[in-house]
Amino acid sequence: DFVVAALFHDVGKCNVPEHILRKRARLTPEEYAVVKLHPQDSATILQPMYGERIARIALMHHERMDGSGYPRGLKGEAIPMEARILMVADSFDAMTSNRGYNQVMSHEAAAAEIVEKDQLYDPMVAGVLQQLVLSGKTKEASQDIME
Repeated sequence: DFVVAALFHDVGKCNVPEHILRKRARLTPEEYAVVKLHPQDSATILQPMYGERIARIALMHHERMDGSGYPRGLKGEAIPMEARILMVADSFDAMTSNRGYNQVMSHEAAAAEIVEKDQLYDPMVAGVLQQLVLSGKTKEASQDIME
């Protein structure tokens, strides 16, 4: 179940206009409001085919432990563990991939930043990510994907 949610969590971005997705400058508040709709759109798309559990994970992948995330502003234990794992993985991917609008970080720097922001990310999940990075497993996985 989790793998399906992880693979398709951003499918709702198909409803975000391409000029917003490809924008290299900071988004306007109006553009950001459109982007913030994608978790709900992902859940709506995934639910009929994959069920409520998958849809719920996709819906909550931008929630944050302190309640500052979206779309519902959930906090802590109200966010399912699968969504907490996906939020860390998604953030790590965004920080270490060239998105055109970001400064690409090393795996080590990104993991350290995620661990440091324990008000946003589940500390246990962030700690596991850091262990994977320090062991070299994330670089191995990146190389496997590129081959």
